[in-house]
Amino acid sequence: MLAAAALTDTLPNEMVLFGVEPKQMDVGIGISQEVTVGMKENINVVVEQLCNYGYEVKNNGIKSEH
Repeated sequence: MLAAAALTDTLPNEMVLFGVEPKQMDVGIGISQEVTVGMKENINVVVEQLCNYGYEVKNNGIKSEH
């Protein structure tokens, strides 16, 4: 997406990326406890960033098994 935006001269003025770096990558199903914690921390940071941009973020009430 970024390469396409660069080719069409439509890159945004500002870009924020969020991610979680896994401790190790194995073949299998599921995610580690470390990644689960990192994802939860990322959610809080993303909500904070959206609020900084002036958006109101509400909990949609959906519960996750994870």
